[in-house]
Amino acid sequence: MRLTELQSLSILWQERLNLREWTITTRWGKGMKGLYGQCWWDPENLVATVEICKYSRDKELTLVHELLHLVLEGHEEFRGPNTVVERAINRIAAALIGVK
Repeated sequence: MRLTELQSLSILWQERLNLREWTITTRWGKGMKGLYGQCWWDPENLVATVEICKYSRDKELTLVHELLHLVLEGHEEFRGPNTVVERAINRIAAALIGVK
């Protein structure tokens, strides 16, 4: 997948998840050390950056997972990974993409 395709998918999912008010930058991640994706956000300014590992098996699933962080947690400052939230986001992302 090319970066332009990833960015197009990001725009599509930003619309589907009703994240229109956010300014989201999507890019390939560097030095991700085993992560498939990561997201940083600023809830005050509604700005986020999503990084996706080029080696992720399902880049769209990873992208949707990261965008769901904004839906579920984007109203507050990031406080670090939460296992329960990660599992819930995995299930929701898989359901939206149609992965079992």
